[in-house]
Amino acid sequence: MGVLLLVREPRLSKENVFIFSLIIIGALNPDRLKKFQERYASFNDPVIPKFHYGSHYSSAGTVLYYLVRVEPFTTLAIKLQCEKFDHADRMFSDVSTTWNGVLEDMSDVKELLLELFYLPEVLTNKNSIDFGTTQLGEKLDTVRLPPWAENLVYFVHKHWMVLESEYASAHLHEWIDLIFGGQELLVKQLLKLDTVEIEGAAKLRKKVED
Repeated sequence: MGVLLLVREPRLSKENVFIFSLIIIGALNPDRLKKFQERYASFNDPVIPKFHYGSHYSSAGTVLYYLVRVEPFTTLAIKLQCEKFDHADRMFSDVSTTWNGVLEDMSDVKELLLELFYLPEVLTNKNSIDFGTTQLGEKLDTVRLPPWAENLVYFVHKHWMVLESEYASAHLHEWIDLIFGGQELLVKQLLKLDTVEIEGAAKLRKKVED
């Protein structure tokens, strides 16, 4: 569902709020994109084909990362990690931290899920689940919001307003074309996914479903 993860309160009259929605994740940061391209150009392996991204913009792991606080995804996340949660430092805990990862991390190109546009429950620990403690001694609980967000409902509602705005509605077909349409061929040619990662995603899905 695009890359909106609002670390600043959006002004819906400003078109630049929506620009990122029409750019593939790996191209958000020009400096990081250059590193992807350099890695692709220099990569030489007799078995593994060249690739830009070692991970996918959407996967079972991404879904569980965002939705771990609500069932059935809590149970699925435990199952995926061999009957325990992932380390607290790697779990969804802070909006700004997740945004910085998507913008800077060479291994993080995940997009948002639709639930972030309508379901504030995915951000709160209503079930009082023990997700563990970070290396800094912080107990993982409800997701931390940007300073401008008054509460979880307000934050999610802002996402919804952006998605339902006139500008987004007028340009939604461009995002669909980018991901699923004719532009997809361009994306596949210029920003190839790691073959190993794709095969791994298939195995991961089978593990969760079994």
